[in-house]
Amino acid sequence: MNKNYRPPKISSGDLRIPVTFFRMVENDGPFPGSKKKEKAFTTLCEVYESSTKDLEKTSGITGTHKITINFRNPHADYHINHSDTFELIYGLYENSTFKIIDFAPNSSNKEMIKVVGVANDN
Repeated sequence: MNKNYRPPKISSGDLRIPVTFFRMVENDGPFPGSKKKEKAFTTLCEVYESSTKDLEKTSGITGTHKITINFRNPHADYHINHSDTFELIYGLYENSTFKIIDFAPNSSNKEMIKVVGVANDN
């Protein structure tokens, strides 16, 4: 094992896929418990193949797409929740809404957030 290994750094050029996060908020309508989807945050991200560890987190969840994305930590601009969803403007995933399963700081770069999501057929 090479002890001097350093993973490649993520640069701004790698973040080229638009992603929009949505949050469910209470509707002002007359029906209790009715919610609507509200746009919470938009940024650019990097989509990459999910690792074995990421796939283990989604092993009990069925879905057509399981995906992992990286994006810059927005700090106070947006606080991510497990109840949020996201959509990518990216060929294969164009009409899919992903539910957030897990999120954490990226292990190799703490200024990046890693999000694991699962989408079902709409």
